[in-house]
Amino acid sequence: MKPLWLLFALFLVIGVACLAVGLNDYVQQQAWFAHGAQADGTVTAYDLHVRNDGKSDFCPRIEFTTQAGEPATTYGDICVSQPNQNQIGQHVTVYYDPKVPSDTRSRGWLGVEGSGLTVGLAGFVFFTFIGSLSVVLPIWQNRRAAAKSSKFTQPQEVRGAQSILQQDAQRYHSSQQTAELRRLQEENAELKRKMEDERRHKGQS
Repeated sequence: MKPLWLLFALFLVIGVACLAVGLNDYVQQQAWFAHGAQADGTVTAYDLHVRNDGKSDFCPRIEFTTQAGEPATTYGDICVSQPNQNQIGQHVTVYYDPKVPSDTRSRGWLGVEGSGLTVGLAGFVFFTFIGSLSVVLPIWQNRRAAAKSSKFTQPQEVRGAQSILQQDAQRYHSSQQTAELRRLQEENAELKRKMEDERRHKGQS
């Protein structure tokens, strides 16, 4: 049982580490947004991007003007397989670093702001669940095996009781047959005695 708890502790440590990394990333993102600036951006086009796996998709190009009056360009987080013409001309809020306008980030749990914490929470839940499963599953399997074993041993006890009952029944029938045979023998002897008395009586007459 001790190795199972050690395994659970290992997975728990990994899960807590994931959560800690996620929290640290979230704090850093909050610090970045606290010093960052925001501007009104416009989706002007969809540009083709080739991913590392060789597949390509189209990401929205967003143009905006910084507080210093300089034009800048960034790309949205959601890329699609085909350009969405309905999104062109739409206005979106852009968060950027005033010192490096090309450094833009998106807010929300699925954006850059909360994605690290989201992944950390998912890692914590996943590894804690796997660790708990590594302890609970063997215990459940052992109990199930013990339950099956008790089911198999119970018929043996029943068969033993049945065997005893059968032996008692056989002894009972045997004693009954012996008693019946003794009774028949006594009746036969009585009948012979009566026949002998009758012949003797006829011989005297």
